[in-house]
Amino acid sequence: MRAAAITAIAVLLLAPGDATADDEDAGRAAIERYGCARCHLVPGFEPDPRTGCVACHRSLQNRPRSGLGRAPVATHFVQVPDLTGAARRLRPDALAAAIRDPYDARPHLEESMPRLPVSAAEAEAIADYLGARTARLEPAAPPPSGSRVERGRAVFATAGCTSCHVFGNVDFGTGATADFYRSMRRQALLAPNLRFVRDRMDPAVALAWIVDPTSVDPTTRMPRPAISYEDAMAVRDFLYLGELGAAAAPQPALGAGDLPLLDRVVRFDEVRSIFSRSCVHCHAKTTGTGTTAALGFEGVALDLSTRDGVLAGAIRSDGTRRSVVEAPTGGGLAPLIQRLVRRHAEAPRDVVPVYRDSLGPVRREARDPEPVGMPLGLPPVPAEDIRVIATWIAQGAN
Repeated sequence: MRAAAITAIAVLLLAPGDATADDEDAGRAAIERYGCARCHLVPGFEPDPRTGCVACHRSLQNRPRSGLGRAPVATHFVQVPDLTGAARRLRPDALAAAIRDPYDARPHLEESMPRLPVSAAEAEAIADYLGARTARLEPAAPPPSGSRVERGRAVFATAGCTSCHVFGNVDFGTGATADFYRSMRRQALLAPNLRFVRDRMDPAVALAWIVDPTSVDPTTRMPRPAISYEDAMAVRDFLYLGELGAAAAPQPALGAGDLPLLDRVVRFDEVRSIFSRSCVHCHAKTTGTGTTAALGFEGVALDLSTRDGVLAGAIRSDGTRRSVVEAPTGGGLAPLIQRLVRRHAEAPRDVVPVYRDSLGPVRREARDPEPVGMPLGLPPVPAEDIRVIATWIAQGAN
């Protein structure tokens, strides 16, 4: 009986998606424009270590160390989701929505999908492209039933699922604390918060994944759970119908009142040390991608690696330069500080630590307004460091 059930849910229709040649061309163009293959493995694109963020970061990790002096290291954008099988797991509408308005589905990753200026049509084109390049999975399985939820919760807690995954803010009493997950970071880095399964996957596909992950994605690192088909179905039903735990209070917004100026002198050397952590990776005169058009944004030629570069400002769309350290006429924060503060406003959706999920909706009627916060796709610059930069600006940017 169990073998027959597993066979039934593993039925595959290996025909590609229904996208037309024009759809595929539009998807490829959007993938190229937004640099998707800079980070992700994308079918039809070859990784390029010269321009690829992840490939470069991995090469730094694997580079031999002499032990003499400092060697460059990379801690972010080293492991990212592989998009070659994404369309087999995720519904097309869910994939397009995540591309256009990202959210933190993987709480063990500090980095997140960057907020790019992708239109709804472009997001759909990318999803269509991935679907056309992927064998479609159409298993058959019973729909979720509330009668199996309690059994599923118990199996989830005892079968080892909590070794990698969280489910909303539920504490299963297994000792899987935030400290535990930090210790498991290497093994569980890409493990998603499974509260999003109900928003992203067809229930039958989710069941096929739980029974045998490699039947859905042969490259997955997730092991096959040592549970029966009946227990797998109960876990699936728990993921779709179970309670998510108590919502955590949203992180408080950061405002100008939270950034009092320091009562000491700040020099650019101190400011540069802050910029050098991540900002200059894109915003540097000779090496940064931010000095040219990249990831779908217009190039602004902003150089944060030198004092002169910061004071030179950024290029507007009309070709004129604007200051990033002068406050707008009428008051307010300097544009540079505005972007750093803006990232704090994005953090409640983009940077969600384990058990700190506000359980907000995955899809919103309107995404956050542009301009996007900086640093792009990374945790916000700490308020104390923003105070250092703001103080340097207020003291004349010397």
